[in-house]
Amino acid sequence: MRINWSSTFIIPFIAVYLFAQEAPVNPPAAPAAPPAAIAKPQPPPPPPVPKEEVDPDITTMMMFLKPESIVMKVGDMDVKWSEIQPWIRLQQQKAQRNNQTLDSKDLLKTLRAYLIQLASRGLFLQEAKSLGLTVTEENKKDFEHELEQILKLRKQDKAEYMRRFDVPVSRLVKLSFDDTLLVIKLDKEKFKDLELTEQEKAVCRQYLNTINNNVNKQNEQHRLSLTKLADDPEIKTDDGFAKNAKDISEGTESARGGELDYDFERDELAKALELPAFDWKVGETTPMLESSSCYRIMRVLREVPPEKEGDKPKIRVAQILIGKLATQPTDDETLRVKFLPNKKKNMLAAYAQELSKKYPVTTVFFPNGLWPKQ
Repeated sequence: MRINWSSTFIIPFIAVYLFAQEAPVNPPAAPAAPPAAIAKPQPPPPPPVPKEEVDPDITTMMMFLKPESIVMKVGDMDVKWSEIQPWIRLQQQKAQRNNQTLDSKDLLKTLRAYLIQLASRGLFLQEAKSLGLTVTEENKKDFEHELEQILKLRKQDKAEYMRRFDVPVSRLVKLSFDDTLLVIKLDKEKFKDLELTEQEKAVCRQYLNTINNNVNKQNEQHRLSLTKLADDPEIKTDDGFAKNAKDISEGTESARGGELDYDFERDELAKALELPAFDWKVGETTPMLESSSCYRIMRVLREVPPEKEGDKPKIRVAQILIGKLATQPTDDETLRVKFLPNKKKNMLAAYAQELSKKYPVTTVFFPNGLWPKQ
């Protein structure tokens, strides 16, 4: 049977509406409900649970991208799939060389970090231009001088390094030399007065003190361990000493039973061990010896006759060595060198996110936003 929707629902609704219009202005009041019938106020409904953000299937997405496809836009700059693809291949090759599997989730995480790096570069460049920053010849000379010092320490060729800036127009994956200097200038001007606050210094110092306390405990354990071992009759023999050296010693000579591949003059050995003298005889084992860098037990294996007349006699020794862990200084300059770069890195990341409101960032890989929600 065919239902007439008009007559079944719409007409009764209109009728109710008309009847409502024709109702008396002052209708008789309905009798009041007894108090027990009054409904209790209901609590508000719980807020809707936000839907969990689902990561895109990057493997499937890559199958449909074309070389000219724009995969990210940053303000008026963009990056194409053909520019990103070599980087992705490189990550896959690295994983293969390390006998690792780079699954979709790992690749997506690595790709997000890389795209944030590219986006930040574009954001900083556009902001530098917006602020009217310019690079002078003096700026270039200063930067090239700093660069030469860094490359000298790294033993890198300057001409080879400069080729990474050899592009006529800046792209997100590769900035020109002048635009790179613009970004550096923005960085220096934005954070030229950046320092650790007194509160931050206190937190950093407490962190290092905690590490130093743990280091001192480990050193003390090593010291007591070797002190006890030095009293063990087993290491009073060549074979017993060699066995313990192979099991315990951290030196490269442990594989040879602790025997050092060098013949020492006694005063030479005393100086190396930070001792006033080294008087132990052949067949004797020293107690635990502590220097500024390690703990040792030494055993004199044999005497080595002089090679020529007038030379001092030498001795061949073996050692059981455990390195002493170094504590960290906690002065202001050390804190600055150690922790200020990380503070600046975090502030640069926050600055990039702030600039993304001015220069919109969109990417096909992360349609809900490049920066992960906190």
